[in-house]
Amino acid sequence: MKHISTLILLLGFGFLQAQHRCSVPVATPVYQQNLNQITIMRGDVGRQQRAEEFVTHNCVSSQQVKGIALLFTSDSIRYVFCKTAYQTVTDADNFFVVYDAFKSFSWSICLYDFVFRNPVQTGLEIVVPEPAATSPVYPAWNYPDTVRTTASKGCAGPVITESAFSLVAGNVFRQPTNESKIVAIESASANNCLSMAQLMKLTSMLTGDDNRLRVMKNGFTHIYDQEHYNSASVVFIAQVMRDQWISYCQAYLTPPCVVSDADFTQLLQQIKDKRFPDDKMSLVKLLAKDRCFNVAQLAQIGDEFAFDDDRMEIFKLCYAKCPDKQNYYQLVDKITFSANKDELRRFINAGGK
Repeated sequence: MKHISTLILLLGFGFLQAQHRCSVPVATPVYQQNLNQITIMRGDVGRQQRAEEFVTHNCVSSQQVKGIALLFTSDSIRYVFCKTAYQTVTDADNFFVVYDAFKSFSWSICLYDFVFRNPVQTGLEIVVPEPAATSPVYPAWNYPDTVRTTASKGCAGPVITESAFSLVAGNVFRQPTNESKIVAIESASANNCLSMAQLMKLTSMLTGDDNRLRVMKNGFTHIYDQEHYNSASVVFIAQVMRDQWISYCQAYLTPPCVVSDADFTQLLQQIKDKRFPDDKMSLVKLLAKDRCFNVAQLAQIGDEFAFDDDRMEIFKLCYAKCPDKQNYYQLVDKITFSANKDELRRFINAGGK
């Protein structure tokens, strides 16, 4: 009878423990204070003793457990600590985040096995934590197809194979923090020829639009199919971030057309080298298609033509793309006859019409 009574008491005590299991984690300031104290302890053993003392007497979240676990250098001690902390964790269904703290995949499997065999009791209900993901799962986005790429290639190709990409993605997936994931992604994009779809998949493993925009911008210059930047805007949640991404890509793919002084010197010499006015004019028209000459440069080009009609044609042709239109009136002095001067003034005042 005595043994039966003892058994009943033990069962009752166990039931009370289940009913009063941790539900609210320790406040962030208290956690941070203890984290600092654990950090300054000498060696893994000293940190382990202080850490286990803390989690034994306080309720903690899975994220807080992970933060402490990252302080250890040994996976074996990390494993023992996590087993202890699991008893007072408030969100056992999120305990999978702790697995990322391990350097060795085998030790994270050991912890998973322990958690799976020791389901958390809440009242009379048994809650078995969800299995931890061991490989990345990508969002159901509409990923662009590199086969259709026709231009705007940031790397010569070929794009890395799916098997090679799986290794890259697995490395990113195993990184414990956003920052370490960013470093892994930027390293992968710098050392491999990635497709836009592959960069999107890697970026999907990051949290926060700011982090995603940083990685997408840095990786864009090396992407094989840059023309698919519009499709990649789905990686951002906020519309303002999508707009920033589109603007960045458009500016990158369509650089400013302003002609530098060094480039202009060469172009002007090419014009001078033409013997006939018609040949000079044909070259100027060709150059003006994708270049923006400033007023000082246009004045020098005008000097290569003897007649007002040719100068007028050039000045009117280049007006729309001129970066310093406010100085366009200076070109009136390059015209010989008063009637032509008046016509150019009218043209400028009308905004190039």
